[in-house]
Parts: sequence; C-alpha cells; structure tokens
Amino acid sequence: GVRTAVTVGVAYGVKKLVGRERPCAPECGLDDPNASFYSMNTALAFSTLGGPRLAVSLPLAITSGGLRGAAGKHWASDVLVGALAGTLTSRIR
Repeated sequence: GVRTAVTVGVAYGVKKLVGRERPCAPECGLDDPNASFYSMNTALAFSTLGGPRLAVSLPLAITSGGLRGAAGKHWASDVLVGALAGTLTSRIR
C-alpha cells in the first residue's frame, strides 16, 4: 500500500510540475496530453521488483514500459525514468 501510494503520488506531482506533451498529443483519448513525463504505469510495474518473484516481475515490468512507448503514450525517456522511479520505490518495505 505505502509503496503504491508513494509511486502514484510522486508521479502525479512530477507530471503536473513538468507538463511534458505526449507523443500522441493532441489526440490521446482519455489520457492528459500534457502528462507524459514520466510513465506512472512503468513506475508501478517496476515497483513490484524484489524477492523470489523477480523472474516473473522483471519481464512483465519491461514489457509494460515497452508497450507504453509502442502505444505512443510516452517518449523513451519517460519510460526509462519511470523504470528508475519504480525501482527506487520497490525498496520501500
């Protein structure tokens, strides 16, 4: 719970502060076209890393980040920073 709250809270704050335009802008569907940096989905996926489930969670987290970029929702740097942020929050116990 705490890990997820920190991941989401920090990501929302950074998104509002930076306001980076998404690659799909202006037609991003329900997504805010000015909330690209950084990928919260990727951060949440990487926040699950650790312990004996690493062999399952790491490939899923990498795939999640790759699909966010492939869908045109994030730039590569958004996904990389999201992966870093999620990895950092995965240390919260």
